[in-house]
Amino acid sequence: MLKRSEEYLYFADRWNGSDYFQSSYVVLPIEFNGDIPILKEYATLSLREDAHLIHFER
Repeated sequence: MLKRSEEYLYFADRWNGSDYFQSSYVVLPIEFNGDIPILKEYATLSLREDAHLIHFER
């Protein structure tokens, strides 16, 4: 988990045991319902390093 100001991001990896080079990463924003963390599915992640912006689209 990574905290960016008031935003939390979930980082994980997806292992492909038969072909390690096909393994990938999962990055999702963590939303909260009170104290309960919620992970929702997103189709697209865009990074803008110049603006330090991470944008998720469903």
